[in-house]
Amino acid sequence: MRGQKRALVELTGWFAQHVEKFFALCPAAHEFGGDQKGMRKPLETVDGRKLGPTFVADDYDLRLFPDVITTRPRALLASDADIEASELYFTFAIWTLRSPSEALESNVRRMWKEVLPDLHSLGSSQGVARKRLALVAGELEQRIPGRSFLHVATVESATELDHVHDLVSVFVDLDSLERVAGLIENVP
Repeated sequence: MRGQKRALVELTGWFAQHVEKFFALCPAAHEFGGDQKGMRKPLETVDGRKLGPTFVADDYDLRLFPDVITTRPRALLASDADIEASELYFTFAIWTLRSPSEALESNVRRMWKEVLPDLHSLGSSQGVARKRLALVAGELEQRIPGRSFLHVATVESATELDHVHDLVSVFVDLDSLERVAGLIENVP
């Protein structure tokens, strides 16, 4: 059990760094929002008010990516690890300030304060950010049946303009997280 916990911590840390680098290079709204041939499913806008009274619905658009992406933590696995078994599945939600030009400060700084106010604080598991992220995870599970999602990171998405960054909340599929952690645990 101790090895499993160590492997989960190591894997979760690797994954959080991976998605931060991934979205730092990739403007999520543009990269995944198209529906041209060969593109992934387009982002779906969600009415935040339907997800509960703690949501910030008036100033932000929340869009979900209704599919999974895969990544493989090769550095943590044995070289002969089964490729399919060692894939992590994840998806994401994008928070976009509706009128970024009206903000006095960068919209990403404003979103960190307003969308996720208590994400990193010690305290009750009933915090506003935790409720919002749990509701988003539930909505993703409805749209991607057969998956159970856990929020692992919220990162900034790349853009060409400093004041119009998006925040990307990334959710990992629990089954794939536990499976890959088990593979890491068994590496000699």
